[in-house]
Amino acid sequence: MLHGWGTDKTTFSELMAKLSSSYMVVVLDLPGFGKTQAPKEAWGLDEFADFVASFMKKTDLKPYAIIGHSNGGAIAIRGLGTKRLAAKRLILMASSGIR
Repeated sequence: MLHGWGTDKTTFSELMAKLSSSYMVVVLDLPGFGKTQAPKEAWGLDEFADFVASFMKKTDLKPYAIIGHSNGGAIAIRGLGTKRLAAKRLILMASSGIR
């Protein structure tokens, strides 16, 4: 699950609680939000997608679905569209689109 701009992983607390009874759910704070250190310079969608891809590789995650809210949706679209990320399904919630 990828949260939107100006929020953090707690955005998904209720949804995560409901889904975790049937699925393994992973939620992370994107850089600069929640408890994740901010990048030294401004990042765009590609850098955020690279961060998520690196996280997935380090943790050996191969998600069935990626859920993106707002800017998290834009990151997921970019990541999947550029093959940085891979998933069988994409779920967008009040998502930003392709810029």
